[in-house]
Amino acid sequence: MNRLMRMPVARPVTRRTHAAPADSTAGAPAVRLDPPPAHAESVTCDQVIFTSIRTPTGEGYHIVAHSPTVTYDERAELTRRSPSHGSLARADEDAVGMLAYPLASGRFAVGHCVYAGAEHTARGGLRVWTHYAILDSATYIAFGNNPLRVQRALAATIQPGVAPPQSLSPLTLPAWPRTDIAQHIQEPQPAENFIRLLDTHLRGGRWAIAGVADLAQTAEWTLDMLSVSARRQVSLSYGLAFCLGRELAITLVDCVRGGIDRLIRGHNVILRDVAADAVLADAFTPWYALIRAWAPRQRWNRISRYTAHLTDGVDSRVLARIAQLCLDLDSAETADEDAKAKLREKYADFAPVGVVEAQVFGELAEAIAPPPEPLADAAETPPTSGPANSSVQINDGGRIG
Repeated sequence: MNRLMRMPVARPVTRRTHAAPADSTAGAPAVRLDPPPAHAESVTCDQVIFTSIRTPTGEGYHIVAHSPTVTYDERAELTRRSPSHGSLARADEDAVGMLAYPLASGRFAVGHCVYAGAEHTARGGLRVWTHYAILDSATYIAFGNNPLRVQRALAATIQPGVAPPQSLSPLTLPAWPRTDIAQHIQEPQPAENFIRLLDTHLRGGRWAIAGVADLAQTAEWTLDMLSVSARRQVSLSYGLAFCLGRELAITLVDCVRGGIDRLIRGHNVILRDVAADAVLADAFTPWYALIRAWAPRQRWNRISRYTAHLTDGVDSRVLARIAQLCLDLDSAETADEDAKAKLREKYADFAPVGVVEAQVFGELAEAIAPPPEPLADAAETPPTSGPANSSVQINDGGRIG
């Protein structure tokens, strides 16, 4: 196995429970859109261990243990795509890697890769141990369809190196606590770093991505800027040497040198350094503009809440509409009456589609509603039975007041 790329060990995410969400700045409108329904505190799923151990079924790298309900076809696919000797990108004993991909069966594989003692064969060196969680749709959504959260739960649960029985019981993982994404952020990061990585997910194809700081954290937060349904199709790795045979869409590497260009030549794999300028997909320009506008205000929480309700895959038109609504809502916060009148005209025939657009449009309509007309002199105007009408008529003839 080629060991072409070396990568820094990803630092675990540290939750700051004492801090308020970063986008709860004074004066910012509340985000009333609720996150997905809460799940149980733990999730049960199948598990598979792929490593090098002498067993009755063979030696060298193979599946040494698995849950009974992992099928033959799933085991064959896992064997073909799993990292073997020399696959971790660093030689340090505490090196960490991960890989995740949807299986042909319709389930999802997320693997946590570490060293687990010495290799027992004549090859020598350290043995690579990959512990997979195999999830179905119901268990994957408990982690927001984000494989980095599954890997974090795996790392906190498993014991690499302990000789397992050939048949494993189902694995119980701590579920994602659904803490707002903003509470995980240690330091503000340049929006362009997220955007250039997000762009590769939205474009599709196969990529080798360099220049990603704080690999695990950045990869997790970037996926939260994708619709929750699009995350189901994500296949990626970090901390592993680049390998065409794993058939991953995105491999996070430490640099674009070291021979990787020769390895991928003729295989339609694109190299990108997110620390350098890149040509981005025009179709998603409005969505990137929203991220740029909200990054200085640390509004990652809002983006992740909105994308958690987008269940129809990647649609640039939907993202563009939401982005424009959000940017216009921001401008309405400080707009004068003339600017608000122009926004009322702009959205006079707007028909929101979906729960996110309806939520943001409702806030916008409220923000740009015309001021109530001044009350006439009481001596000249007969009393009325109700308050003055200060509502604004919208596209479908309804009113928001």
